[in-house]
Amino acid sequence: MRKLFMICWALVLFFASPLFSQSIPMSPEAFKESENFVDHFDEVLPLRAWEIREDSIRGWLHWRTVENFYYGKDRGNLPMIADLGALHPVFRDKVLEMIRICADRGIQLDVVETYRTPSKQMEYKRMGRRYTRTGPGYSRHQYGLAVDIVPLINGVPQWNNYQLWRKIGLIGEKLGFRWGGRWRYLYDPGHFEYAGYVDLRKMANGEFPPLAGSNQYPCLNEDLRQLYVKWKSLDLHQTNLYQEDRIRIARKESILRESSSPGGKE
Repeated sequence: MRKLFMICWALVLFFASPLFSQSIPMSPEAFKESENFVDHFDEVLPLRAWEIREDSIRGWLHWRTVENFYYGKDRGNLPMIADLGALHPVFRDKVLEMIRICADRGIQLDVVETYRTPSKQMEYKRMGRRYTRTGPGYSRHQYGLAVDIVPLINGVPQWNNYQLWRKIGLIGEKLGFRWGGRWRYLYDPGHFEYAGYVDLRKMANGEFPPLAGSNQYPCLNEDLRQLYVKWKSLDLHQTNLYQEDRIRIARKESILRESSSPGGKE
């Protein structure tokens, strides 16, 4: 009996030995392939600055945009950036949570505008006080800390559904947003922004306030640096578009004045 037990134990060790072995047997082809992997891993990769530049500077080309009148309102000629990826990461995730909660309650939200360039802010400023009283550099949209949204019912924007706006506004406020629906002047129920104090002068230089929950984002500083570079590249692009648009408007106004003046062309 003892002899039989020893034989069985020896068989168990024999068949189980590959499982406990430090090295797994390889075929000659697999061994050669693993050597190639090690050689490639040890190589020093060249710095491809163009790859970094393409990602950090031109990344805004992939952001979602919204054209004028897309949601039934005059929002100016410059396209609106409506991509959540253009927002401060901590603020962005709060917006996503608001969208999720509203969806759970049967409310569909669409993002109208996230980051806003100084040129876009100036365009709103020129459109009159019913659009904004804030000039370039003084809107939290320009620092990724504000968002404009609109609820949809059967695909139709509900700009004047005050009961629906109240439900959305209360959800946003519980998440810590400042809601434009509370504003006495320039009532703006689609606007939600970071409610904490911000030093706009520092933010204009790329210094962001420490938002609550930032410690949960280990790569936040690098993400913000990349985001800031994308904003500056987009700013330059929209500045050129804005200047071209102002030139077209000036030419059109000049033609109208000439045609309406005495002796002008009929």
